[in-house]
Amino acid sequence: TTVQYMKSYDFTFVIDSEDGQRISFNWKAAQSLDENEKHFGDLVNAAHAYLFESIIEKIERRISSGGSVQIGACKVTSRGVEFKTKGWIFTDDHLIPWSRIKTFSENGDLIIQDSQSSKARIAFPLRETDNAPVLRVMAYMKSKR
Repeated sequence: TTVQYMKSYDFTFVIDSEDGQRISFNWKAAQSLDENEKHFGDLVNAAHAYLFESIIEKIERRISSGGSVQIGACKVTSRGVEFKTKGWIFTDDHLIPWSRIKTFSENGDLIIQDSQSSKARIAFPLRETDNAPVLRVMAYMKSKR
């Protein structure tokens, strides 16, 4: 955020376990922003290195046995990512196969989009959506297979 021409960052990183335990790292910084960004980046890199693999394995086991996992407004399945978009009158169902998933971040949101149809897209906040970063990594890994 910017208040009176001064940038301020609000860093949040939360890990929830299946048994309900929570570890939360939160801090705000208005000075030494580069140093604080580096610390947050180190935290994210550690999560990638030590946590994401086991989370992805659990999701993969569930979806490969015919199940699904809900991440934000998306239903993650072995076929790809399913979601609904609401228009003026109708609601459209979308299934983006893993091979066509395109992901990117914009203004704090994770955008999931079909690489062949820009209308098939959904956005949800990275900060408030459990496993959104994991979905982004999975989409990247699966689209490269």
